[in-house]
Amino acid sequence: FAYNRQDADIYYYLFKNSDGKWIQKELDKGKDTGMAGAITIDRDDNPHFTYFTADYKLKYAIVQTNKAMITPSQTSTKTPTIDEMYPSMVEVLNDKITPSYSIQNDIAISPKNEITISYMDWDMVNAKLILLKQDVQTKKWSKEIVDDQKAPGWSNQIVYLDGKDDPMVLYSTLGEQNLMKAEKVNGIWQKQLL
Repeated sequence: FAYNRQDADIYYYLFKNSDGKWIQKELDKGKDTGMAGAITIDRDDNPHFTYFTADYKLKYAIVQTNKAMITPSQTSTKTPTIDEMYPSMVEVLNDKITPSYSIQNDIAISPKNEITISYMDWDMVNAKLILLKQDVQTKKWSKEIVDDQKAPGWSNQIVYLDGKDDPMVLYSTLGEQNLMKAEKVNGIWQKQLL
């Protein structure tokens, strides 16, 4: 569970460790950090997060919670900190986008274990539904436009079906408030009204 503690401007992740103890871990700091957050769990039980900040940045974070990463040595009297036991990494994916905090983003893991993120990039005039994928080997992000017609992506969700490498993206449009489906066919995004 991830949440923004607005009185402290901290974005937290709350989880149970392997001993059944609840752990609260700080993910990020900053005014309104963690808005419109999404979370998914990978095959190693590590949570992955996407969220917006007040300065219009889209961020990605991962926490290694599948096991304590550092254990105290027999000679050490120091108890490891939460950050030492459960290391995390936060990355800014887009330097600046112009979201409304009612705009949702989503995150999913592909069958090849690629991190996949969808979000709407809106400059107050034009809107695009964007899909980011992180290459498993290089850890570099690729970016592609899923749809840029009729203000797509006000609400969006990534779905992987039948072991396919490319996801289906379900999303709404603004003016017509339609539910749309986009899937890649021969490398091209095909859109369908549902």
